[in-house]
Amino acid sequence: MSLEDKKTRLSAELAKVQTQRDEVLTKILSASGDDARNLVLENNRLEDEHAKILGGIAVINHQGMMLEQAKKHEGELRERQRRGVPVKRIEVQHRLDKINQTLVVHRSLIESLEKAKADALSRGDAEAALDANKRLQQARESLPELEIVKTATEAKLRTFQANEKAASDIRVQIAKTWDEIKPLVDSLIKKREEIADILKQIPPLQAQIDSLAPKHLELVGEPLEPPVLWQPNRFQYLPGIQLTPLIPWRYVSESEKQEAAAKREAEEREEQLARVKLASEHAPICKKCEQKMMVRADVGRDGETAVGSGRWSYECRNCKIITTDYVAETVKKS
Repeated sequence: MSLEDKKTRLSAELAKVQTQRDEVLTKILSASGDDARNLVLENNRLEDEHAKILGGIAVINHQGMMLEQAKKHEGELRERQRRGVPVKRIEVQHRLDKINQTLVVHRSLIESLEKAKADALSRGDAEAALDANKRLQQARESLPELEIVKTATEAKLRTFQANEKAASDIRVQIAKTWDEIKPLVDSLIKKREEIADILKQIPPLQAQIDSLAPKHLELVGEPLEPPVLWQPNRFQYLPGIQLTPLIPWRYVSESEKQEAAAKREAEEREEQLARVKLASEHAPICKKCEQKMMVRADVGRDGETAVGSGRWSYECRNCKIITTDYVAETVKKS
């Protein structure tokens, strides 16, 4: 039975119990004596049954949500593969980690339900045993679906592992081709410098030609049009174009990128904590109660961060006085 069918069945049972509760409550209004007491007991039983069914529906909703997320993720991976978009290994690994966490919680739920069923049977509580058994069956039925998703995800990771040699060859080829580009860029840099030297020699020669034309007119009384070197508009900017020499290329995996990002964040946090500590040590004294003020925030005037400016906001906890005008010079110098 699918999760949707289970939810439909439980919803029908819930509606039935609700109808029975409404009928019992209506009878209680006109009953008296033993009949009223029996109706109250029946209403209490129906309330317990109502709560148990709601609990079962909540479990099914949770299982359905987890399976829906798994199916959505698998669908996204298939769509990306269909469009030829590579699937990142780290995404698949992250998905497997989430599935394993879900399985741990799911198996723990099954164990607790088995224990609850055994405890109910040992104390002779048939109703509690039946309820635990019903929820246990629901949990067990959804377990194979999670196992299937896990198996498929693990297979995808094994495929990545099997393709590692071919991927390594691609990285080697990329690095080799990049190394072939490097001398070409070096040659362009050298030729750019040569062109710059050549272009510097042209303007003085052109100026000399331009100065001789008036002399020709003066000597023989006839003007002439001297030759002019017309350069393309952007050609004159060529000497100013800077090319950076290439450095060897190195492959950086997604995990290495994450580790580097985490390291940077940790270093930034340590630096920030050190500066906050230093700012606290050099906090000003409250002019009203003469007690040392506390660091309030790490943003100074005009939204300028205190890390770069050395300007901090302080507060006196006793007088509730706030100042942003104090500059901790020691912090600023550090």
